[in-house]
Amino acid sequence: MNIQTERIFCAEQIQVPLELPEILKAFTKECIRAQPENLVEFAANYFAQMAENVAGEGNLAIEQFTSLRRKACISLNYPFFLIFEEIDNTNIYSLPRQTVTETAMAVGFGDPTIEGIFNLGKFDDPIDWREFLVLAISLAAENLLAAFEFIFMTFATQEDPSLDTQQFLQYASYLTTRDPSKPPDFIEQMRNALQTENGGAFSTKITFEDFAGLAIAEKLR
Repeated sequence: MNIQTERIFCAEQIQVPLELPEILKAFTKECIRAQPENLVEFAANYFAQMAENVAGEGNLAIEQFTSLRRKACISLNYPFFLIFEEIDNTNIYSLPRQTVTETAMAVGFGDPTIEGIFNLGKFDDPIDWREFLVLAISLAAENLLAAFEFIFMTFATQEDPSLDTQQFLQYASYLTTRDPSKPPDFIEQMRNALQTENGGAFSTKITFEDFAGLAIAEKLR
């Protein structure tokens, strides 16, 4: 296989393979665990072993293919999230601005993009890295509903595609409070819509499909 080195000049040229995010997610975990001195050699061995394991297994089952397709978000966000989790071993979700900058650059974000996110977020130092990541996710979304789907793709897992409802509302607020087309009480409207859908009770867990089925989701398209 010849490695193509031609530059990509426009978004239309970018075709992300459906399996890429899951493959990168697993590979990034192995890199973080192994801390290889020679990353290229490590990658060659890792993918050679993967190829051996896949050989003879046949095509993906429909369920596997569907799961991969649902997770075909921007591939940078997976290693970004995993690295943040590894760095933030205290689980206080707060990191120095310099650490956030270095992490973003390490996964391929350029200086203008990083500065744009900082300017949008008007962050203090230290930074809630979850808020930074949510704003980064939103850059790839055509509307708020797509950004909410990317939130689930990034913060939930394949085994459990749901998020804590309060946590989801917090992530969503990072975006709605910065959208001038949304009223200040929009998150409260979302909360009320969720309760109404659940017969007045407040469900502790939610999936993107649950939210997308609500009438209020149409206001995000």
